[in-house]
Amino acid sequence: MKNKELIVKFAPVARKNLNKTFFTLFIIVILESLCSALFVGTSLLLNSMQDSFAVTFFSYSLMFCGVFFWFLILSGFATMLLRMARDEFVTIGFLFYGFRRFKQFAPAAFLYTLLTGISAAVVAGTMYFITKSNPDFIVNLQSKFGENAFLYLLIVFSFILVFLLIFPQVFLFFLKYDNPSRSVFSLAFLSSKLLFKNIFKFIGFVFMAGGRNLILAAFYFGITLSFSVAQKGGVIQFFSLIFDFLYFINFYKALSLMSLAVPFFYENLRQPAVEILVSLKKNDDEILLENKNPDKNNPDGQ
Repeated sequence: MKNKELIVKFAPVARKNLNKTFFTLFIIVILESLCSALFVGTSLLLNSMQDSFAVTFFSYSLMFCGVFFWFLILSGFATMLLRMARDEFVTIGFLFYGFRRFKQFAPAAFLYTLLTGISAAVVAGTMYFITKSNPDFIVNLQSKFGENAFLYLLIVFSFILVFLLIFPQVFLFFLKYDNPSRSVFSLAFLSSKLLFKNIFKFIGFVFMAGGRNLILAAFYFGITLSFSVAQKGGVIQFFSLIFDFLYFINFYKALSLMSLAVPFFYENLRQPAVEILVSLKKNDDEILLENKNPDKNNPDGQ
């Protein structure tokens, strides 16, 4: 099925669940802030107080737990989105589904956390090696491309790593919800296989789902940036706040629609496989019935 046809099918699902998804994302932002304050904030505080192996190990362990906790929340969010895409019953309580089904979702959350840690370690290690081998690297980079050049380089490098390591597991929580007894590694492989076979179609569909709100968010963000460069006065600051608000609303609407588009696309990939399995099951049942009733195939009893 082409993306245009998928978008037509997606439209009623989006209309029905946009407000729920928008509100849930707002709750997730609050929970993420609390999680960061509790785990990451405590970790940074410990690092600043005393420099020893035990404190460093404990502080990084806290960070790891914080990321794991966050991914468990995201497993509940993924469950909510998948049930929305299937038009099943959903409440805000499903956001904590990963904690209720801890044994089911903890391995997937752990794998995501591990991949995040590997990405962070590779970025930090690479930058450390570059700056040690060439101490003037950052200064030269900033002199040629501006003060934020090193930050932009970090973002691009991190994005490439995330794309290679974490993005292929975009369907992992959905697969774990549908296959609770299967190992997380087999499901991770299946997620990667499903994605890379349909990667351009998937990316195109998700951006099409963001649609008008995504374009408006980019437009209002551009206006906000132009206001930040201009000399600030009372009127300019007032309009800047208005466009900031418009950017926030449209960005989160686009993010809500794009988040909902992911399980919808997964469901579209899963459906043909389910139909094949059902068809095979029916054929097996028919063969079994024929074997149980040999007189039906051989009325003469020969």
